[in-house]
Amino acid sequence: MPDFSLSKRYDSPYWYVSFKNPYTQKYGTKKSTGSTSKTEATKIAYQMLFDGKGNAVKSVIDALRTMELTAKDAQDIIDVLESKDLISTVIAKSDAGARDFVGYLEEFWDYDRSPYVKEKLHKNHSIHRSYVKSSRNCVELYWKPFFKNRPIGTLNKNDLNSFMDSLGSTISGARKNNIVKVGTIALKWAYNNHIIPADITKGIVWFSKKSQERVIFTPEQAAQIFSHPWPHETSRLANILAMTTGLRAGEIMALRKKDLGEDCVYISHSWNQVDKQKTTKNNENRIAYILFPEIREGLVKLAESNPYGEGMDGYVFWASIPGKPRENTAWLQDLRQVASELGFANINDITFHAWRHFFTTYLYSELDEKILQKATGHKTIEMLRHYANHDRSADASAIQGAIKRVFEPILRVV
Repeated sequence: MPDFSLSKRYDSPYWYVSFKNPYTQKYGTKKSTGSTSKTEATKIAYQMLFDGKGNAVKSVIDALRTMELTAKDAQDIIDVLESKDLISTVIAKSDAGARDFVGYLEEFWDYDRSPYVKEKLHKNHSIHRSYVKSSRNCVELYWKPFFKNRPIGTLNKNDLNSFMDSLGSTISGARKNNIVKVGTIALKWAYNNHIIPADITKGIVWFSKKSQERVIFTPEQAAQIFSHPWPHETSRLANILAMTTGLRAGEIMALRKKDLGEDCVYISHSWNQVDKQKTTKNNENRIAYILFPEIREGLVKLAESNPYGEGMDGYVFWASIPGKPRENTAWLQDLRQVASELGFANINDITFHAWRHFFTTYLYSELDEKILQKATGHKTIEMLRHYANHDRSADASAIQGAIKRVFEPILRVV
């Protein structure tokens, strides 16, 4: 019994064929064989059946509508269609890629829920709440409005480029890159953990980091600043310490009495409002040399004036309440006030962090780069970290000599 039937229509001399659906057992739409001979029409019908043109695709579609399908069946169908290059970015509901992208980002940048944060901490990497919080803010401000209701598995590189274009021209290139990294870090982690099938961040073209130059004082300007009367001696001490050591504001805030050495301070912590006392930025300890008596004596005197009876654990730059250091905003306000009284331009562009750039800039020509990285804590390359553990005495001598050559002329004027 053939899987088709032949018939004639009253208004046509040609024979028509209708193929039986093997799943529904029903005959489909009639098609003309183009022959007026039934024998010839039968041959043509068999040939059509043999060639797979006998409505086989419709038979499969009809079957899909009636069959019980599992999630694996659905994924197998998607895989076949993708292999024939007929579809792209189709996600089965059971697939991890069907997850809402914004919801994924919100969890990814939640310090207490994030599997990424847990992995970093488990492997002894430093990741601070303040960084995670600022990343989560970027999700809410930029990523969420653009990618609302998008499954993570449907994203592609064109989507990323469109998002980057949407950031507009009022944001600096460096800031845009930081915003984009909030998403690309999460997407790369999703790829590495088999949530999405491809790394769509690979080969992304970043924004140029060209931006307004930072305000960095000259040695002559630094001498003027510290020769001028300051509103608060504590602010002057914090600023002069930053200039001669390259310490970050958070590292100075975190200094305790026990961190003061004979001719140095031991840097093992930092401070910010979110994390409070935390490890250093690179999760590594280092020494900052204090070679000028005025600074050493000022730090000791300030530490001993801590009124809270906290002993060696008391903060050097103590605040008006116990167990908390003085905020660095006061140091910046006083620095700007002094600069303003001296007639400096662009007062609002002056930052406390400028002292770190000052230190690095003027010691750069005095020291080998690897030794300078030991002084500043800029250890971003694993190999440099490895070599930084050698020749400690020679490095210390080189750092101390460079600090004296650069800063003695400034402090001699003060």
